[in-house]
Amino acid sequence: MASVMQSTLLARLMNGERIAEAVAVVAAHPDDETVGIGSRMRLFDAPTLIHATDGAPLDMVRARHLGFESAKAYSSARYSELAQALDILNVQPATRICLGYSDGELAYHLVELTKRLQPLLEMVSGVFTHAFEGGHPDHDACAFAVQCAVQRLLGVGRAAPARFEFTGYHSVAQKFHVGAFWPEQQYPAVTVQLSRDEVTRKGEALRAFETQAWIAQIFNYEHESYRPAPTYDFLRPTPPREWLYDANKSWKLKSEDWMTCSALALRDLDITLDPKD
Repeated sequence: MASVMQSTLLARLMNGERIAEAVAVVAAHPDDETVGIGSRMRLFDAPTLIHATDGAPLDMVRARHLGFESAKAYSSARYSELAQALDILNVQPATRICLGYSDGELAYHLVELTKRLQPLLEMVSGVFTHAFEGGHPDHDACAFAVQCAVQRLLGVGRAAPARFEFTGYHSVAQKFHVGAFWPEQQYPAVTVQLSRDEVTRKGEALRAFETQAWIAQIFNYEHESYRPAPTYDFLRPTPPREWLYDANKSWKLKSEDWMTCSALALRDLDITLDPKD
Protein backbone atom coordinates (compact mmCIF):
# COMPACT_ATOMS: atom_id res chain seq x y z
CA MET A 1 0.00 0.00 0.00
CA ALA A 2 1.11 3.57 -0.64
CA SER A 3 2.52 5.47 2.34
CA VAL A 4 1.26 8.90 3.38
CA MET A 5 4.46 10.46 2.03
CA GLN A 6 4.02 8.75 -1.33
CA SER A 7 0.37 9.78 -1.67
CA THR A 8 1.10 13.35 -0.62
CA LEU A 9 4.03 13.82 -3.00
CA LEU A 10 2.08 12.38 -5.93
CA ALA A 11 -0.87 14.66 -5.19
CA ARG A 12 1.45 17.66 -5.20
CA LEU A 13 2.97 16.57 -8.50
CA MET A 14 -0.49 16.23 -9.98
CA ASN A 15 -1.37 19.73 -8.80
CA GLY A 16 1.83 21.20 -10.20
CA GLU A 17 3.22 22.23 -6.79
CA ARG A 18 6.91 22.71 -6.05
CA ILE A 19 8.62 19.74 -4.38
CA ALA A 20 11.20 20.97 -1.86
CA GLU A 21 12.21 17.48 -0.70
CA ALA A 22 15.37 16.03 -2.23
CA VAL A 23 14.35 13.76 -5.12
CA ALA A 24 16.36 11.51 -7.42
CA VAL A 25 15.39 10.22 -10.85
CA VAL A 26 17.12 6.98 -11.84
CA ALA A 27 16.88 6.32 -15.57
CA ALA A 28 18.49 3.61 -17.66
CA HIS A 29 19.26 5.84 -20.67
CA PRO A 30 19.30 9.51 -21.57
CA ASP A 31 15.72 10.13 -22.82
CA ASP A 32 13.94 7.78 -20.36
CA GLU A 33 13.56 10.60 -17.83
CA THR A 34 12.00 12.84 -20.48
CA VAL A 35 9.59 10.13 -21.59
CA GLY A 36 8.57 9.17 -18.07
CA ILE A 37 8.53 12.34 -15.99
CA GLY A 38 9.67 15.11 -18.31
CA SER A 39 6.86 17.54 -17.55
CA ARG A 40 7.27 17.37 -13.78
CA MET A 41 11.03 17.36 -13.17
CA ARG A 42 10.99 21.16 -13.22
CA LEU A 43 8.92 21.05 -10.01
CA PHE A 44 11.75 19.37 -8.07
CA ASP A 45 14.06 21.73 -6.23
CA ALA A 46 17.58 20.68 -7.24
CA PRO A 47 16.87 17.07 -8.28
CA THR A 48 19.56 14.41 -8.65
CA LEU A 49 19.47 12.86 -12.12
CA ILE A 50 21.18 9.47 -12.33
CA HIS A 51 21.67 7.55 -15.57
CA ALA A 52 22.78 3.96 -15.28
CA THR A 53 24.19 3.65 -18.81
CA ASP A 54 26.24 5.79 -21.13
CA GLY A 55 23.60 5.21 -23.80
CA ALA A 56 25.94 3.31 -26.14
CA PRO A 57 25.48 -0.43 -26.78
CA LEU A 58 28.35 -2.83 -27.29
CA ASP A 59 26.75 -3.71 -30.62
CA MET A 60 27.37 -0.51 -32.58
CA VAL A 61 25.36 -1.53 -35.67
CA ARG A 62 22.64 1.10 -35.24
CA ALA A 63 25.10 3.76 -34.06
CA ARG A 64 27.31 3.24 -37.11
CA HIS A 65 24.22 3.42 -39.31
CA LEU A 66 23.67 6.87 -37.80
CA GLY A 67 27.25 7.85 -38.64
CA PHE A 68 29.02 7.25 -35.31
CA GLU A 69 32.34 5.43 -35.43
CA SER A 70 32.79 4.88 -31.70
CA ALA A 71 30.75 4.23 -28.58
CA LYS A 72 32.26 7.34 -27.01
CA ALA A 73 31.02 9.55 -29.86
CA TYR A 74 27.55 8.00 -29.75
CA SER A 75 27.34 8.41 -25.97
CA SER A 76 28.49 12.02 -26.23
CA ALA A 77 25.78 12.74 -28.80
CA ARG A 78 23.07 11.21 -26.64
CA TYR A 79 24.10 13.22 -23.60
CA SER A 80 24.25 16.40 -25.68
CA GLU A 81 20.67 15.66 -26.70
CA LEU A 82 19.79 15.19 -23.04
CA ALA A 83 21.24 18.59 -22.13
CA GLN A 84 19.17 20.19 -24.88
CA ALA A 85 16.01 18.39 -23.72
CA LEU A 86 16.51 19.44 -20.10
CA ASP A 87 16.97 23.03 -21.21
CA ILE A 88 13.71 22.89 -23.18
CA LEU A 89 11.93 21.44 -20.14
CA ASN A 90 13.45 24.09 -17.86
CA VAL A 91 15.00 21.39 -15.66
CA GLN A 92 18.18 22.23 -13.80
CA PRO A 93 19.43 19.18 -11.88
CA ALA A 94 21.63 19.92 -8.89
CA THR A 95 23.57 16.76 -9.73
CA ARG A 96 23.88 14.72 -12.90
CA ILE A 97 25.52 11.33 -12.59
CA CYS A 98 26.29 8.81 -15.33
CA LEU A 99 27.27 5.41 -13.96
CA GLY A 100 28.67 4.48 -17.36
CA TYR A 101 27.47 0.95 -18.07
CA SER A 102 26.91 -0.07 -21.68
CA ASP A 103 23.38 0.14 -23.03
CA GLY A 104 21.75 -3.29 -22.79
CA GLU A 105 24.24 -4.71 -20.28
CA LEU A 106 22.82 -3.68 -16.89
CA ALA A 107 21.50 -7.15 -16.06
CA TYR A 108 25.11 -8.34 -15.83
CA HIS A 109 25.97 -5.65 -13.26
CA LEU A 110 23.04 -5.79 -10.83
CA VAL A 111 25.16 -6.22 -7.70
CA GLU A 112 27.53 -3.38 -8.50
CA LEU A 113 24.69 -1.14 -9.71
CA THR A 114 22.79 -1.69 -6.46
CA LYS A 115 25.82 -0.92 -4.33
CA ARG A 116 26.64 2.22 -6.30
CA LEU A 117 23.08 3.51 -6.01
CA GLN A 118 22.82 2.81 -2.28
CA PRO A 119 24.82 5.82 -0.97
CA LEU A 120 23.27 8.10 -3.58
CA LEU A 121 19.74 7.19 -2.54
CA GLU A 122 20.49 7.69 1.14
CA MET A 123 20.74 11.41 0.36
CA VAL A 124 17.18 11.81 -1.00
CA SER A 125 13.62 11.54 0.29
CA GLY A 126 12.09 10.11 -2.88
CA VAL A 127 13.28 8.28 -5.99
CA PHE A 128 11.55 7.80 -9.35
CA THR A 129 12.59 5.01 -11.67
CA HIS A 130 11.31 2.41 -14.13
CA ALA A 131 8.66 -0.21 -13.48
CA PHE A 132 9.55 -3.91 -13.59
CA GLU A 133 7.57 -4.73 -16.72
CA GLY A 134 9.69 -6.67 -19.21
CA GLY A 135 9.87 -3.85 -21.73
CA HIS A 136 13.63 -3.32 -21.74
CA PRO A 137 16.21 -5.28 -19.73
CA ASP A 138 17.95 -2.09 -18.57
CA HIS A 139 14.66 -0.65 -17.32
CA ASP A 140 14.04 -3.83 -15.33
CA ALA A 141 17.58 -3.65 -13.97
CA CYS A 142 16.98 -0.13 -12.65
CA ALA A 143 13.78 -1.28 -10.93
CA PHE A 144 15.77 -4.10 -9.35
CA ALA A 145 18.71 -1.98 -8.22
CA VAL A 146 16.61 0.83 -6.75
CA GLN A 147 14.41 -1.57 -4.78
CA CYS A 148 17.38 -3.54 -3.50
CA ALA A 149 19.40 -0.43 -2.63
CA VAL A 150 16.47 0.87 -0.58
CA GLN A 151 16.05 -2.51 1.10
CA ARG A 152 19.76 -2.58 1.99
CA LEU A 153 19.53 0.91 3.50
CA LEU A 154 16.55 -0.06 5.61
CA GLY A 155 18.29 -3.28 6.63
CA VAL A 156 21.12 -1.36 8.29
CA GLY A 157 18.87 1.26 9.86
CA ARG A 158 19.75 4.07 7.45
CA ALA A 159 17.49 6.67 5.87
CA ALA A 160 15.88 5.44 2.66
CA PRO A 161 13.73 7.20 0.08
CA ALA A 162 10.15 6.46 -0.84
CA ARG A 163 10.07 4.66 -4.18
CA PHE A 164 8.02 5.79 -7.17
CA GLU A 165 7.92 4.72 -10.78
CA PHE A 166 7.11 6.25 -14.15
CA THR A 167 5.77 4.56 -17.25
CA GLY A 168 7.67 3.08 -20.16
CA TYR A 169 6.40 0.27 -22.34
CA HIS A 170 5.40 -3.37 -21.95
CA SER A 171 3.41 -6.14 -23.61
CA VAL A 172 0.11 -7.71 -22.54
CA ALA A 173 -1.55 -10.40 -24.65
CA GLN A 174 1.10 -9.66 -27.28
CA LYS A 175 -0.08 -6.05 -27.54
CA PHE A 176 2.37 -3.19 -27.15
CA HIS A 177 1.40 -0.77 -24.36
CA VAL A 178 3.12 2.62 -24.19
CA GLY A 179 2.90 5.20 -21.41
CA ALA A 180 0.70 3.10 -19.14
CA PHE A 181 1.28 0.81 -16.18
CA TRP A 182 0.18 -2.79 -15.92
CA PRO A 183 -2.72 -2.72 -13.38
CA GLU A 184 -1.91 -2.94 -9.66
CA GLN A 185 -4.87 -2.11 -7.43
CA GLN A 186 -2.81 -1.61 -4.28
CA TYR A 187 -0.62 0.98 -6.03
CA PRO A 188 -2.97 3.20 -8.04
CA ALA A 189 -1.40 5.51 -10.57
CA VAL A 190 -1.75 9.27 -10.73
CA THR A 191 -2.22 10.55 -14.27
CA VAL A 192 -1.36 14.14 -15.07
CA GLN A 193 -2.94 15.83 -18.07
CA LEU A 194 -0.35 18.21 -19.46
CA SER A 195 -1.14 21.80 -20.26
CA ARG A 196 -0.80 23.09 -23.82
CA ASP A 197 2.59 24.60 -22.96
CA GLU A 198 3.75 21.38 -21.30
CA VAL A 199 2.68 19.34 -24.33
CA THR A 200 4.61 21.68 -26.62
CA ARG A 201 7.72 21.60 -24.45
CA LYS A 202 7.66 17.83 -24.02
CA GLY A 203 7.26 17.33 -27.75
CA GLU A 204 10.23 19.58 -28.44
CA ALA A 205 12.27 17.82 -25.78
CA LEU A 206 11.55 14.37 -27.21
CA ARG A 207 12.43 15.54 -30.69
CA ALA A 208 15.76 16.78 -29.33
CA PHE A 209 16.81 13.12 -29.10
CA GLU A 210 17.60 12.86 -32.79
CA THR A 211 19.52 9.61 -32.36
CA GLN A 212 16.35 8.09 -30.89
CA ALA A 213 13.82 9.55 -33.32
CA TRP A 214 11.40 6.69 -32.71
CA ILE A 215 10.53 7.88 -29.18
CA ALA A 216 8.94 11.09 -30.47
CA GLN A 217 6.76 8.97 -32.74
CA ILE A 218 5.34 6.45 -30.26
CA PHE A 219 5.04 8.27 -26.91
CA ASN A 220 2.09 10.42 -25.91
CA TYR A 221 2.84 14.05 -25.08
CA GLU A 222 -0.51 14.78 -23.45
CA HIS A 223 -0.27 12.93 -20.17
CA GLU A 224 2.15 11.25 -17.75
CA SER A 225 1.49 8.66 -15.07
CA TYR A 226 3.38 7.88 -11.87
CA ARG A 227 2.69 5.63 -8.90
CA PRO A 228 4.23 4.27 -5.70
CA ALA A 229 6.55 1.42 -6.65
CA PRO A 230 5.33 -2.03 -5.62
CA THR A 231 7.72 -4.40 -3.85
CA TYR A 232 8.61 -6.77 -6.66
CA ASP A 233 9.53 -10.43 -6.51
CA PHE A 234 12.43 -10.52 -8.93
CA LEU A 235 12.57 -14.30 -8.75
CA ARG A 236 9.32 -14.43 -10.70
CA PRO A 237 8.39 -13.13 -14.15
CA THR A 238 7.35 -9.52 -14.53
CA PRO A 239 3.74 -8.79 -13.51
CA PRO A 240 2.59 -8.48 -17.17
CA ARG A 241 3.92 -12.06 -17.60
CA GLU A 242 5.42 -11.13 -20.94
CA TRP A 243 8.86 -9.93 -21.97
CA LEU A 244 9.19 -7.71 -25.02
CA TYR A 245 12.85 -8.55 -25.35
CA ASP A 246 12.02 -12.21 -25.81
CA ALA A 247 10.13 -11.28 -28.97
CA ASN A 248 12.82 -8.91 -30.24
CA LYS A 249 15.33 -10.81 -32.35
CA SER A 250 17.91 -8.03 -32.04
CA TRP A 251 18.20 -8.63 -28.28
CA LYS A 252 20.69 -11.31 -27.33
CA LEU A 253 19.68 -11.08 -23.67
CA LYS A 254 16.37 -12.84 -23.03
CA SER A 255 14.10 -13.17 -20.01
CA GLU A 256 15.74 -16.41 -18.92
CA ASP A 257 19.10 -14.64 -18.82
CA TRP A 258 17.65 -11.70 -16.90
CA MET A 259 16.04 -13.99 -14.31
CA THR A 260 19.33 -15.87 -13.84
CA CYS A 261 21.20 -12.61 -13.29
CA SER A 262 18.54 -11.48 -10.83
CA ALA A 263 18.69 -14.68 -8.78
CA LEU A 264 22.49 -14.57 -8.61
CA ALA A 265 22.47 -10.89 -7.63
CA LEU A 266 19.92 -11.44 -4.85
CA ARG A 267 22.12 -14.24 -3.50
CA ASP A 268 25.26 -12.12 -3.63
CA LEU A 269 23.50 -9.15 -2.04
CA ASP A 270 22.02 -11.45 0.62
CA ILE A 271 18.54 -10.05 0.03
CA THR A 272 15.36 -11.96 0.78
CA LEU A 273 12.34 -10.70 -1.10
CA ASP A 274 8.92 -10.36 0.48
CA PRO A 275 6.50 -8.84 -2.04
CA LYS A 276 3.90 -8.50 0.74
CA ASP A 277 5.94 -5.74 2.40
